[in-house]
Amino acid sequence: MRWVIDRLEGEVAIIDAGGAWLEIPRGALPEGAGEGWVLQITRDEAAESQARGALEARLAALMSEDDGGDLEL
Repeated sequence: MRWVIDRLEGEVAIIDAGGAWLEIPRGALPEGAGEGWVLQITRDEAAESQARGALEARLAALMSEDDGGDLEL
């Protein structure tokens, strides 16, 4: 998948993602990215597996702290 940075508007980059237009925070782009840059988006399965493991561990920790009781406001 290719993203083309169409323009920068303040802290937002307007991206052409194959005909779909996205607004992405500039901080989420590579440092120095600017108008006309073409970004190649790929899947990183190893990082995805690692992130999934971390999320599952966090969820398990939260679930272990839940006593199952009702929430009182």
